[in-house]
Amino acid sequence: MNIKLYICNVYTIDSIMKYIIFNQRLTVFTNKYWGYSDTYEQKLRSKFMTDVENIGMLQPNLALTIGPQQITPPDQIPQNVPWFIIVHGIKVEFMANKIDIVSDTFITNKEAEITRLQELVVFFKEINETISIGSITRMAYAPSFGLEGDDEKSVDEYWKSIIKIPDLPDSSKQEKILRYNTLTKINFDKYKDVKINRVITISEGQRKETKTTSNDGIVDSKTIECVIISIDINTSGTTGNYSIDAVDMFCKNAQDMGYELFEILKK
Repeated sequence: MNIKLYICNVYTIDSIMKYIIFNQRLTVFTNKYWGYSDTYEQKLRSKFMTDVENIGMLQPNLALTIGPQQITPPDQIPQNVPWFIIVHGIKVEFMANKIDIVSDTFITNKEAEITRLQELVVFFKEINETISIGSITRMAYAPSFGLEGDDEKSVDEYWKSIIKIPDLPDSSKQEKILRYNTLTKINFDKYKDVKINRVITISEGQRKETKTTSNDGIVDSKTIECVIISIDINTSGTTGNYSIDAVDMFCKNAQDMGYELFEILKK
């Protein structure tokens, strides 16, 4: 099943349903593999010093791995494996031909999303100043929103509004997920008529709410059904040749485009 879990407080924002942004991802694709090296680690530690929260090896997808798994000590990272660095709550993942810059900070309004995305872009530029990334062939901005029902509109009513197929008398819909893509063109920086994918995925999710009473310290926990809306705005194709400076302009356009879509989808 495609059920995701996130733990947070949810705020009401001038809309029928409550929402929160719980993940923001900026991705750049290159023609180079940025596998781990002692040199890369040393340069980044020298750049960010005490702000470095963690550096480690990215875990492989165990579902695709056959045979016994070799356990690597946390302080020993093999050369040339996919790896990550975390600075100020921003995780940068270096993989084959792509770099993900990810924030899991909970965001409750558009202004905060703009600020946080700008922090991701600035951090990416600092990474590039330290270990030159070079030309970018493709890029993407992908925020994930959590929607929660209230007294006016429940999660179940939301699904009924977008899936018109009626339930059977003795059963209801299971594993609900919708995904589609629309193509468009945008201009940013010096790049004109760039083909853009707008990929939207709507799926089931859950929010875990935990409260502790002040008198007796009893912990009350409950799981609340939610809707997860993931929007992925990305350049189409793999033959682009974008500069580092173009990432900022692309992200501003992608962010506006994503919010316009979300304003429609959250109602």
